[in-house]
Amino acid sequence: MICFNYCSSEMAHKQVYIVPRQWLGCDKLECILYNEMRFYYRKYGKCEGLVLRRTGVKAYFEHYSGYLWARMDSDWATIPDKKTYFAVFVPCVYCS
Repeated sequence: MICFNYCSSEMAHKQVYIVPRQWLGCDKLECILYNEMRFYYRKYGKCEGLVLRRTGVKAYFEHYSGYLWARMDSDWATIPDKKTYFAVFVPCVYCS
């Protein structure tokens, strides 16, 4: 996978994405998230609503407390559980 400008030292600040722990096994997860979100944002002008499936886990992105939360399809909780999700720092798609 090509990670456009991802490793650039001139890259914009980082955003926090809260994603399922099952995605820990994905190679280049930050790169995948950045590219998918960047494409979605350029097409729709927003970040909420992006649907991603990695390692058999489907998640929908939504805003939660100033962060982007990749809420699992089967999760009905109103806040992300620390045992189920973890934080990933991804370059800001709004600035790039």
